[in-house]
This record gives sequence, structure tokens and C-alpha cells, in this order.
Amino acid sequence: MTLTEAQELFARVNDSAKVWVYASDVDVQIVFDQLVMKGRSVTSFAGLATSPQQMSDLINVEKDAVGILPKHWMAGNVREIFSAGTVPVLAITKEEPQGVVKELIACLQK
Repeated sequence: MTLTEAQELFARVNDSAKVWVYASDVDVQIVFDQLVMKGRSVTSFAGLATSPQQMSDLINVEKDAVGILPKHWMAGNVREIFSAGTVPVLAITKEEPQGVVKELIACLQK
């Protein structure tokens, strides 16, 4: 899918797909709006997912559902049709990360 096709899919009322998004103040939605929608509005008929887990579940269960999902949340029959790119992650800690926190940050940087 091209960028234009992704914009059109999320911007219009679509009989063939149910569009799901997050609240406008959620980080992944902010990034999607900036990198993909580029000032265009998502359709007012879009469903609102409250978490990546719910988004993953909805996309897996609902026929012809499309939504915004970070790659590490992809599970089941979900497949990628458009990639918005890689976004840097800033991690701020009180002290040098250790153990599982250090591993998580290293994973996010890949």
C-alpha cells in the first residue's frame, strides 16, 4: 500500500474496511498523524481502541478491520499493509539502566 492509499483508507468512510485508531493524545496516534496523515483528518467513523492489545484483538477478530499497531504488537492473523517508518525512542532514567530495563531499552533501539 502506498502512502496516498493509506491516507485515503484512514480519511474516508470505507464500506470495505472498518478503521480503528487511538485517542488523539496517544503517542502512536500522534506519530501516525504526523508521518502518515500529514494534516489530513482520520474519518469520524473510525472506532477508538484504548490500547495496543485491544487494537490487536480488534484487528484479529473483526473481518476487514484496519488499524495502527506497533510491530511488536502484531499477533495472530494481523499483517502489515503499510509501514509508517521507524521512530526513535527517548528513554530517561534516574540512574544507569540495569537488568530487564537495560534489555528493554536495547530492544527499543533496534
